[in-house]
Amino acid sequence: MTNDETNEKSHPGTRPTGSPNANPNGPIPARELQIAAAIQQLWRKLQVASAAYDPADTDHGRASAGFALIAVLEFLAVLFSQTPTLSIPLEVLLHALYDVDRGTRNPLLTSSKGRGRRPIQLDDALFRAMVAAAMDKRLQAVDTSRETAARDVERRLGELGYRRRRAIEHKQIEDWRDKMKEGGVGDRGVERYRLGLEVVRDMQPVEGTKFLLGSLPALFPGEFAKKKVG
Repeated sequence: MTNDETNEKSHPGTRPTGSPNANPNGPIPARELQIAAAIQQLWRKLQVASAAYDPADTDHGRASAGFALIAVLEFLAVLFSQTPTLSIPLEVLLHALYDVDRGTRNPLLTSSKGRGRRPIQLDDALFRAMVAAAMDKRLQAVDTSRETAARDVERRLGELGYRRRRAIEHKQIEDWRDKMKEGGVGDRGVERYRLGLEVVRDMQPVEGTKFLLGSLPALFPGEFAKKKVG
């Protein structure tokens, strides 16, 4: 008979069971604890960067973008400590952001010389794509005209706090939708437009429209007035 069995017979109910929080598989390896701590740190710093990010700031949000990049670089340094060269492209991008912030020209962030009319910024294209998809979804409702669908989207954008200097008019929304439908392969705006429609494919028209537009403040925070807390 073992010592534990003898102790159980002498003092029933007092057999040691271990800590209720003890890991049944033994102690967690130090490496796993290190990675878990790094993930928590990354999460906290990205939350800070996200909350502070505002393209309307004087630096157009570069400080927040830089802070987020540093957080990612610190995380990668823990995750891939034996291969520090993996993060070189991100470090170069961070340095370029700092250069721009100081007024120094950096070729990494210098626009390419293209032919013809310069395309709109990618953020703008993706925003227009979501608005266009919302109008398209609204058009699926019975007896809904182009103008009615576009005006409904225009109204909902205003209710969400869309804050551009010039308000979007329904004619503009119609134009965005037409251009997205005509877009070709490789256009990221068109890809986002089609993806948006695919996401809400099984939703009712109004429900799908509300879903697409409701995602915009989180995806494009700089386009909407921040809600006051308290």
